[in-house]
Amino acid sequence: MTRVYEDGDVLAYQRRVASWLGADPVLHAMPASLLAQRVDGTVPVEPDAWWLRVCADDGTLLGVALRTPPYPLLLAAMPAAAAEAVADWCVARPGRLTGVGGPRAAGDPFVARYVAATGARSQLWMAQRMYRLDAVTPPTGVPGAARPAVPAEIPLLSGWVSAFAAETGAPVPDPRLAERIAAGLLWVWTDDERPAGDPVPGAGSPPVAMNWISPPAAGVVRVSAVYTAPERRGRGYASALVAATSQAALDAGASACTLFTDLANPTSNAIYQRIGYHPVADAGQWRFTA
Repeated sequence: MTRVYEDGDVLAYQRRVASWLGADPVLHAMPASLLAQRVDGTVPVEPDAWWLRVCADDGTLLGVALRTPPYPLLLAAMPAAAAEAVADWCVARPGRLTGVGGPRAAGDPFVARYVAATGARSQLWMAQRMYRLDAVTPPTGVPGAARPAVPAEIPLLSGWVSAFAAETGAPVPDPRLAERIAAGLLWVWTDDERPAGDPVPGAGSPPVAMNWISPPAAGVVRVSAVYTAPERRGRGYASALVAATSQAALDAGASACTLFTDLANPTSNAIYQRIGYHPVADAGQWRFTA
C-alpha cells in the first residue's frame, strides 16, 4: 500500500526528500536541480506548484513528483506502484493534466493508469535518453573556443532560445538569460569566421552555438538548451561546446554532468557519447488530450 503526500512548503519538502534524491544524484538530477533552485531562491516558487512524496505504509519514501507550472508534472525514477499512486492522486484532483515527463520506468505505468482512469488520450511526443559524464574526451579539429556569454549577447541568445523551443517543441517560458549570464551558467562557442559587420560590443568573436548549465545539485550539473545557429551546423560546434562546458563544471567541483537527448536525433546521441557521456536511463515526455 502506498500513499501520496503533498507538501505546501518547499523548504519542508526539501528536508524530507533531499537524502532520497541524493542517493542517486544523476538519475534524480532533474527534480533535484528544480527543487534546489527554488530552495535557494534562484527561481521563485510558483504559487500553484506541487511537491509530492510517495510513501509506503511504514513511511519509507518510494518516490517524488513535482509540478512547476507552466511545465507539466515531473516524475522521479520510482517503482511502478508508486507512479500509479501518483496517477491516482492526480485523477482525484479537480482538472486534468496536460502532460507528464520522467523516466520510462515511472512514466509508462503512470500514463497507463491515468489514461485508464480518465479516458484521456496520450501521446509520447518525445522519447529521450538520459546520459552521464564523469570525464571528458574533447573533440579535436573544431575551430574556436568556449566562453561565458556576456549581457550584450542577450538579444541574439533570446532569439536562439525561441528557435530552440520551436525546433524541439519544449517551451522555455522564462529563460532568465540575464540571471544565467550573471551566474556564469550560460556559455557560447565562438569561431574565427566573423560575419559581415562588427561583432557584439564587448563580446569578442560572435557566438555560433550556446548551452547552459544548472547549478550543482548533490554535486551533479545538468547541461541543456544546446543550440547551434542553423547556418553553422555540421561543424562540431555543439559537441565542442558541451565538452568544454562539462569540463568547466567538473573543474569547478561537480562530481558528474548529465543531459537529456531526443532519441529521434541520432546525431546528438552519437556526438555526446563520443565526448564521454554514457546512457543512464530512457525517459519520455507525454501529452494528454481529451
